Amino acid sequence: MSNTGEKNTSHEQLDYKKAIALQTYEYFEGGPDQKTAIANFIDKKSKNLDLKYPSLESGVIDRFVSVLHQEVATTPDAIATSEYRLAEAYFLQAARRINRKERVHSQEVIDNFQLLNEAIYGKPDEVVVNQMLTQIWDRLDTVKSPAAATILEQLKSGYALSFGDGESVPIPVLPRPEVSSDNRESLPILEDETIEWLKDSVSKRYGVAQEIFNKYFNENETPEGVDACHIAELFESAIAEMGLDVAVIQREDVSALSWSSADQAVIVGLDRKPIKTPEELFGLFVHEVGVHGVRSTLGSSTGVDALGVGLFTEADSGEDPSYLTFEEGLASTLQLASQGKKESWNVAGMGLYLTVAFAHMGWSPRQIQEVMSNVRIALGASEADVVISEEKVNKAQVAAATHVRRIFRGTPAGEELKTSDGVTLHYAKDLAYAAGKVKAIEYLNNLSKLNESERERMFDILLSAKYDPTNTVQAKIVESVQANGRVEE
Repeated sequence: MSNTGEKNTSHEQLDYKKAIALQTYEYFEGGPDQKTAIANFIDKKSKNLDLKYPSLESGVIDRFVSVLHQEVATTPDAIATSEYRLAEAYFLQAARRINRKERVHSQEVIDNFQLLNEAIYGKPDEVVVNQMLTQIWDRLDTVKSPAAATILEQLKSGYALSFGDGESVPIPVLPRPEVSSDNRESLPILEDETIEWLKDSVSKRYGVAQEIFNKYFNENETPEGVDACHIAELFESAIAEMGLDVAVIQREDVSALSWSSADQAVIVGLDRKPIKTPEELFGLFVHEVGVHGVRSTLGSSTGVDALGVGLFTEADSGEDPSYLTFEEGLASTLQLASQGKKESWNVAGMGLYLTVAFAHMGWSPRQIQEVMSNVRIALGASEADVVISEEKVNKAQVAAATHVRRIFRGTPAGEELKTSDGVTLHYAKDLAYAAGKVKAIEYLNNLSKLNESERERMFDILLSAKYDPTNTVQAKIVESVQANGRVEE
């Protein structure tokens, strides 16, 4: 059965295997007041996004540092997973310090927080940002709805947003990059042949889950969709039927559905929204279980711990030292391909990356919220709209706020702290989704051109561990472990 549980914060139970499975976002989950704070932010009852992170005060964070320190010197030289997780543990300590209200933070402390954030999670690529903005403006320029005229003008010219206390916030223009060949280059998409192959290959591997989900939807009236409790039950049924060594854990006050390598489990947040179709549910299953879960369990079975929790290594020029970016891109791409879809690079797919980019430009959470809400509203307006419905406006604002919360979680977002270079403090981990999709789509398109037996063999290897196959060092490590059962020095 699935179970309801909290994160393990016991010092006695924190061993090395749990330590190298550290996920920083688990400590940025909001407290019981988060729903109200986000609702007030969306409704403009509050100018600022005020978030609290009770888990940051857990003593286990210091224990992570201690355990990982002891292990750094004992791992093979080629693998840097312990060092990376240690850096993330230090980042959690930095987040704890900077969120404590009783102290005034020096500019040095603020700058160091952002330096650590960028060192671990990276920063936006200017070329990718400009490509995304160019694509958005290309679409905005085709909007003919008279109801969107005011919003379009605001995106072009900016405006001042007033609050009840007489204070106003300057809302900037949506940047329009200069025309160039780089900016006009389209972001990659899956080729039709690749989608056909992937849909078939994923169905062969996880078709049992697909059948269970289809059967449930056919036999039950679900006008409002499947709620979190039933999602957990259906995932558990599929996992059991497939004989996978994966647990399902339900958590209160959490809205996400995510993977935990430390628990070898899918975490189902009981606050998540319902899922309306079996295709959508199957896509999520492929993402969380079929990619994150299977790569974790198969990687762990090799006896090389890092292959189960995520491989970090040196990287050649143009490569990524972390498994994470590729894996998130792979999971998101297969989630769509399993439904016969391809990445359309809409606002939903680009929003997290652009939210980080705007934070890099020094924008506040409120400024990003207003601009990205307006982008969504304008693109969602039809030519027949006389006015834009309240439902469309609310949907756009909630979607934008979801991204804003994710990018500013872990920081004192309400204070809008800025570095010496003018960067607003944020959490850059979610850059991995869009950046990873670029890498994964290009890799899978190339894979699909191989003959059938070879591409299936390569696809099996791709799912055998948590690594980035486009990183030369990581590809060699996985090849060595599969051939010899160990990492060759």
